[in-house]
Amino acid sequence: MWSNDIWHLDHLLPQDGGKPVNEKRYPELVNDPMNHVLACKPCNCIKSGWDPNYTETGATRRIYERGDKLTVEVRSKLIERVRMHIQPEIAVKRATLQRVAELLKKYHV
Repeated sequence: MWSNDIWHLDHLLPQDGGKPVNEKRYPELVNDPMNHVLACKPCNCIKSGWDPNYTETGATRRIYERGDKLTVEVRSKLIERVRMHIQPEIAVKRATLQRVAELLKKYHV
């Protein structure tokens, strides 16, 4: 998908990483605009190929069923799962940046 140094246009439901290797996970959604999301580079890197259609434990609490139309309601639920998935990592990165900023200020750098 498209990207620059700050923004990435990403697949909400990832395309690559299926089994067998290189099989598209959701081939019906490759060109579906409802499966495209704009994400900042750090958030997209954290999400990477993670599939919000499954829980953290890998259990099958699917929201989207293959072959169905990706609706606004389903898309919103998937986006919320992605937010919940990336929030802990974002918090760690923010805390680290805050500490670096404090040290730079302390040492007048």
